[in-house]
Amino acid sequence: MIEKILKAKHWLIFTIIIGIPFIGNPMFMHTIGMSDNPLIGVLVFPIIFVLSIVGVYSWVWSVAIGLQKYVPSEVKLKVNRFKVFFMIPLVYILLIVITVLFAVFSEDFNPMIFLAVVPLHLFSMFCMFHNIYFVAKTLRTVELQRQIRSDNYIGELFLVWFLPIGIWFIQPRINRIVEEREPPVL
Repeated sequence: MIEKILKAKHWLIFTIIIGIPFIGNPMFMHTIGMSDNPLIGVLVFPIIFVLSIVGVYSWVWSVAIGLQKYVPSEVKLKVNRFKVFFMIPLVYILLIVITVLFAVFSEDFNPMIFLAVVPLHLFSMFCMFHNIYFVAKTLRTVELQRQIRSDNYIGELFLVWFLPIGIWFIQPRINRIVEEREPPVL
């Protein structure tokens, strides 16, 4: 799957992470307005949301992990830290969903539990910024084939941070890297 994402065209990735929510949200609103059963709308929105988030997280994982085989052997990137920091926001989102569901369906819910959300949310944001940094550093390391400093990948960092725009510039570069370094098929 990582190889497919690395070889995917920029417009396809853009469609998955932006196009589906852009088209799906009006359909979601229409479904809620036209349906006698509001449960249909409640089921549609999470599907749209999950597809978009899975697209973004799959792309981030694929670039960070999939490009590791192109990193020069003398350069050591902290891949294990990336993997841990990658999982923390996912666990955080799951905990938030469970907490909200518990708050909605429980009569004994203590609202003070939401105070724990603030530090968890801030740490989750830190982890997501680290993931953006790691993807940018990995991409630039592979392109330059040497140890790099932060001023070498600051542009890539902003392109990954603003992924809906950045994907149009970053993904073609990833496609070129994979095509150039892939052995020819006989």
